Amino acid sequence: MEKPNYLKQILLFYWFVFVALLVFAFIAVSVGSMVSGALDWSLQDVETLKSLIIILALGGIPAGFIFHNKKIKKLPADMAMNDRIKQYRNSFFIKIVTFEALGIISLIGYLVSGDFAFIMIFALLFVAFLLNIPIKERIINELEVKNEEDSL
Repeated sequence: MEKPNYLKQILLFYWFVFVALLVFAFIAVSVGSMVSGALDWSLQDVETLKSLIIILALGGIPAGFIFHNKKIKKLPADMAMNDRIKQYRNSFFIKIVTFEALGIISLIGYLVSGDFAFIMIFALLFVAFLLNIPIKERIINELEVKNEEDSL
């Protein structure tokens, strides 16, 4: 039985979420002006929602990075590389899903309110998402650097 290719899984998952986010963003921007008046929100309601999403984004971005980095640093030095990549994959998925969920929430905020600030919040989250493009060499370096730090 062949071992699963965890690097390939990471890449496929990342690019699938990337495309899904782009498609949803395109749809939200395309139909946003048509559906934004469907709910009658007061200015105060929109500002409250905007504040909530900004707080979630400003907390979620660093939380995703911190969670992932802590999980990788806690990997035992004697763990096999295949198992290390598997653990990397799991924490990477959580980080990417965090960015995706926050991005979708900000796009829904735009659809509900029509406020362009939600698109800007999505752009911030999308940049954080793009900073995490899984490159094989970067993943392996991140996992191996941990070993070198432990041996010092």
